[in-house]
Parts: sequence; structure tokens; C-alpha cells
Amino acid sequence: MCPCATLATPTVHKNAARRLAFPRFLGLLLVLPASLAFECRGRPVEGGREPCLSYHRWRAPFFGETHAHTTFSFDAVLADTRATPRDAYAFARGGSLDLTPYDAQGHALRRIQLQRPLDFAIVTDHSEYFGERSICLDPTASGYNSDVCDTFRAAIATPPGSTLPFGFLVFGIPLLLSTPTRYASVCGPTGDDCRTRAESVWQEIQAAAEEAYRVHVHELRGLRVDREHQL
Repeated sequence: MCPCATLATPTVHKNAARRLAFPRFLGLLLVLPASLAFECRGRPVEGGREPCLSYHRWRAPFFGETHAHTTFSFDAVLADTRATPRDAYAFARGGSLDLTPYDAQGHALRRIQLQRPLDFAIVTDHSEYFGERSICLDPTASGYNSDVCDTFRAAIATPPGSTLPFGFLVFGIPLLLSTPTRYASVCGPTGDDCRTRAESVWQEIQAAAEEAYRVHVHELRGLRVDREHQL
């Protein structure tokens, strides 16, 4: 508990206490938030991270996104999602984002932008099939021309029907098996091709998150300096 949240209560006559109750309560509301912001910045943080710029023991509401899939998710790309994690974080900070459908030249026919940037955002791509999805969309990959990848690519941007897209079933059904296996035609006989690709995708996701974090911290510091100058 922060020491600024502890208030001494003097002994007074009960009638005087009634008269003082409202002013004291109002004073608490006015003074305590400022005190908490000043006194309670010693909250422990993870190694290598900066202390929070504003911490309130009574907490504060923030609005953000905790479930977002990008083109790295094998199911999202079937809907022709082309946004990367970097695009997702830029959108959360107030940037515009392309939406399907796309024309023959690859230009989005729709764009979207938030009226107010989010306070936080988390990209939560499916880790399953990072490697397979990467190989199936990379013409230079050895497994690109496999029947599995051909089927998967053919299902991208296919209008949904009464059942799941066949491209989803290509990678979705194996997950339901008691002993899931990789497609050798895509991943190679040992599966190493997909594992290597998956590691590369995961590194890119982490790098995008770290970049977004650093940009956000820099922006918050700028806002804090501006406020201090205004005061």
C-alpha cells in the first residue's frame, strides 16, 4: 500500500464530524489522485523495462484489443487478411488499415481508421502452422507447389458457404487427431522446413511487438514532457 493512501482521523465531536465529513471527502477526492500519481511510482517492473509513467493504486480504465489475428494466422489469411503485426500495431496507434476485398492490382477497396487510438493492443496469431502458411505463400519455398499448398491458396478469399472453407480443413482437421503430423510434401521428410519457417515468423512477431512498445513509450514520454511544460 502506498503511504499517500493513509489518512489520520482526528477525534472530534460527532456534530462537528458531520459538518466536516463532506469537505474532508471532497478534499480526499481532489488530493489523493495527485498524491498517488506522485508517490506510487515504485511499482516493480520486469527486467529491462521502464517504470510505469503513471500508476494508481486504485487503478484506471484503459481500452484496447486483446484478440487480433494477422496474415500470419492460417485461418485469417483464408479471408485474404494481409495486415501484418506491424500494421495491426500501427492501426491501434491511430493509423489506417486496408480491408478486403482487393482489386486485381492488389489495392484494397476499403480502409478503416479508429476515431481514437487504443490504449493497448495485443496480436494473438495462431502459432499452429506458422511454417506451413509461410511456405505455401512463398513461391521460392520447396513445398510451394505441393498439392496441399495449391489447395490452401485456392481457398483464399473464397466466399464462405454453409461449411468451413476446404482450405481451413486442410490444416484444421489434423489438429483434431490424437497424433497430429505435418505434411511431408510441405515441410520436408523431417518437418524441419516448417519448424525453421515457424521460428522466423515468431521472431518477426516479437520484433513487431517490441517496436510498437518502444514507440508507445516514446510517445507517452513526449506527452508527459508537454504536460510538465504546460504546468
